[in-house]
Amino acid sequence: MRNSPFWWILILLMVLLDIYVFQAVKLISHPLSSKYKMILYTVYWSISIAAIVVLLILPYLHLDNQARLLRTTVFAIVLGLFFSKLIASVFFLIDDVRRLVQWAAGELFFSEY
Repeated sequence: MRNSPFWWILILLMVLLDIYVFQAVKLISHPLSSKYKMILYTVYWSISIAAIVVLLILPYLHLDNQARLLRTTVFAIVLGLFFSKLIASVFFLIDDVRRLVQWAAGELFFSEY
């Protein structure tokens, strides 16, 4: 399980989701001052990097029965972050496809030669 390609695929998917969701965070935070943007970006990436690091080291931790509850809880939190970003990215992707269709229709039907 420690060297399973599943973990590397999951981590790659998490990084790609982080980048995609971060684009939406940047768009939403556009009107904020640069100080607040920096705080927001730092918090976002700190949580994302911490989740990936935890996912990387979790299989290597050998914990007793009481600490396994902590391990299970941490893993559930990491998966919760992953699935929340996955669900959000579905809506972002739908909006991106809608904007692409609008742009293509504008270029095809309303472009001036």
